[in-house]
Amino acid sequence: MKTKIVENFEKVIYKDKESYFLNGKLLLERTFSKFNETISFVVLSSRDFDIKNIEDIVDKIGKLKSYYSIDIVFVVGNEEVLEALNNTYKDRFYKGIISERLNAPAFASFKCGLKAVSPFACCAFLVYANRKLENFNILLKMVEEKDGEIVIPVIDNKKSHPILFKKNLLKEIITLRKEKGIPYLLRRYSDKIVYLNL
Repeated sequence: MKTKIVENFEKVIYKDKESYFLNGKLLLERTFSKFNETISFVVLSSRDFDIKNIEDIVDKIGKLKSYYSIDIVFVVGNEEVLEALNNTYKDRFYKGIISERLNAPAFASFKCGLKAVSPFACCAFLVYANRKLENFNILLKMVEEKDGEIVIPVIDNKKSHPILFKKNLLKEIITLRKEKGIPYLLRRYSDKIVYLNL
């Protein structure tokens, strides 16, 4: 379907693409059929909070908005950090939760964050805020991986970060004991993991 917006400026919708043309030249094109799917990110920052690193992570996640609805849950260590996040992102609806126990394994914070993810999420990323987050193209490839319930990127022959968990596992993960930890979780579901070479 072609729509004339103003003189020499048109919008064309065809299948799952929306394209904008000025004087017949393509200006912008995006896929919009996946907007009904939400991707959740559980960003763990209970220790070593660094707002610059958080901003970099959120910036990379934000680039996925052309393809999906985005849901971000920050799990932090205290009220002061929560307030800093609220001030930084007061114009955006991100969720912030204080971790139940600071010295507990990261899995306890991940479970805490999973309880707050969108009920419409098709998957949830486990993101460590003190590690570099690769570019959004990698995140997109991980979401679109069809074979695994857990997707782990492999960059330069090394297992990398973040880890993606598909919707089918999220409720089950929440019921596991907190002290088990992420390594236990990955061993338990080893048959459901896909390592995505990038």
